[in-house]
Amino acid sequence: MTVKKSHEISDNELFAITYFAVGAASEAKTRAYKLSLAGNEIKDSNGNIVRLEPSYNSGYSFSMMQNDLGQRKHTAPYLIHATQRWALNYQPNLTFENKEIDLFINKIARTGSEIRKDGKAPLPAKIKPAVNAFLASDEGIAFTHSYDVKQIARIKKMMLDPLRETSLYQNSSYEDKVRLITVSAKLFNQGEGYGKVLLKGIKHNVYQNLDAVYSKIDSFLSTKGNNDVLETGRKHALSGAEVIIALNAASPNNPLRQKWEHILENPLQPPSQRKGQERKDYDEVISLFFHSDRAIKTIQEKDKAVQSHSLNADEQTARHRSQPHPILAQLQEQAARYRHASEVMNSGDQAAINQVLNEFANPAAQQRLVEAEQRAAEEYAARERQQAEQAKAEQMKQQQEMADNEPTRQVAMIRR
Repeated sequence: MTVKKSHEISDNELFAITYFAVGAASEAKTRAYKLSLAGNEIKDSNGNIVRLEPSYNSGYSFSMMQNDLGQRKHTAPYLIHATQRWALNYQPNLTFENKEIDLFINKIARTGSEIRKDGKAPLPAKIKPAVNAFLASDEGIAFTHSYDVKQIARIKKMMLDPLRETSLYQNSSYEDKVRLITVSAKLFNQGEGYGKVLLKGIKHNVYQNLDAVYSKIDSFLSTKGNNDVLETGRKHALSGAEVIIALNAASPNNPLRQKWEHILENPLQPPSQRKGQERKDYDEVISLFFHSDRAIKTIQEKDKAVQSHSLNADEQTARHRSQPHPILAQLQEQAARYRHASEVMNSGDQAAINQVLNEFANPAAQQRLVEAEQRAAEEYAARERQQAEQAKAEQMKQQQEMADNEPTRQVAMIRR
């Protein structure tokens, strides 16, 4: 699939922006397949969690889009029951007692406010080991991804489809559309109420450019700087948007762009369904979003390697073309001799004419010409083989240099 850098953004690109720029770069990073708290889990000297310090009203979350179990309490029973079914089949030592299940559902579904009202008490010790083991399994990855797809569909319907009808969006460049979609989806995912307020203002042309949109997002909370989760979230999501923009702008021969374009053919395909080389390519691309702070440099280095390889190939071709063909040189020499013979034959100098006739009619002289042509042909063949070997060695050197520059991968799908 070739990315068209027109002003239009397809649904598949929209899904990819939401999943990779919002989800992978700013929400989950490497925490998609385990429970995580927006805030801090305070531990004692033995490493046991003794107190929770939630951020604002956030509770425990999971998935690439960080499905908040406190904000979406209806998800908690499904997660606990799915964990129980999986444990019964695969790890019986992690199963819950039936009398514990309702309590565990209530504990895992607390909002930040409810955690504080509950004395900041941590989860019962049995919950996290069982749930995290389930989420890291193939069944857990499929379970998690289904919630990501549902959330992305909701963001598209409630926020992004209406956004695409606005003047601000339609009059933006392709790159700014990517940025506008990213920050809008991020805000809606953090708090649907905030997203609806922003969308209403965009519809009524309150914000004339992206900077005005950014300022509005940053103004929702009274806290500023690193303590403003909406502002920091916007910035992290934008770093993911810049990765997408860089991938789309990369050389068509850049392997990262090629892998990204393949992902765009079905961006929400479950990770567990990607096998072999396709899974390796997917992991390599998503790791760019996990480490968006250095992804642009990685993409640019790949571009330079591709361009350098192309220039080296062109230089070899140019050198090859600039060197005379051995057979051509032999023919040119023979042509010069024939021109000289023609001039002598018309000169009237009988002695010189007899010498030329003897040279061209003499069988021994003719044999020397044939042998010279054979030697020239053999030299040409040997030279062609040498040049082919040199070109192959240069190509292997370039491939090794590209492999040595591969970024260290740290992928969320690694099962822990």
